Amino acid sequence: LYLLDQADKYIVTDESKALREQAQRSLDTLDGIRRVDVQPAIIGRLSEGIIITRMITSSTDLFLLDGASGRVLRAILTGNGYEMDPQFNCGPGTTGGLIVGPLVDIVPVPKGNPFNADVMGVDGNGNLVYCAAGLPITSATLAPPDINWGKITAVKMDGNQLYILDPVTNRIWVYDEDQGAFSTRPRPFFGDQVPPMSDTVDMAIANETLYLLHVDGHLSR
Repeated sequence: LYLLDQADKYIVTDESKALREQAQRSLDTLDGIRRVDVQPAIIGRLSEGIIITRMITSSTDLFLLDGASGRVLRAILTGNGYEMDPQFNCGPGTTGGLIVGPLVDIVPVPKGNPFNADVMGVDGNGNLVYCAAGLPITSATLAPPDINWGKITAVKMDGNQLYILDPVTNRIWVYDEDQGAFSTRPRPFFGDQVPPMSDTVDMAIANETLYLLHVDGHLSR
């Protein structure tokens, strides 16, 4: 490869390209590397200033949470990749008399839900928005826990249960769905023994197991 680098300064030929590929494949075999095809998912470029903090997918759509504005962006799958939908509206504002702040997390919602929504978002005060392409935003408010909110940083759905991470109060709250809504007060996920969660930045639920991601990168189960 070193000699090829020197030779390519003068001329690049089909033979030198083939030899470089052969050498690289040999190095990959020695290093246990398997190379995969990587290409941009979004057609074109995202606007300047957008900071993607969450992504969820469906069979045809890609939903992106812009951490800078607290707004959800939608990209539609095409034969050449995902194309941004400039008409999609999902984010902070006044909806039905409810003032919704910047969204902090998003989750997919099951098909056939009462709001005909594709994605649900939550702001830092426990306000929910239900969004779908071509439909107005529907909003609702979660009943706060008895000790009130500290700071909501993440939300996850598992079956008919909604999990809310609040590291400031060192709690994870669980809401049970009732006809598509979460109208009752939550219950704590943990019992008497509550682990420290002040440095928790995200969580996941799988097969009734809770995973917590800490700021230093380690996981708790």
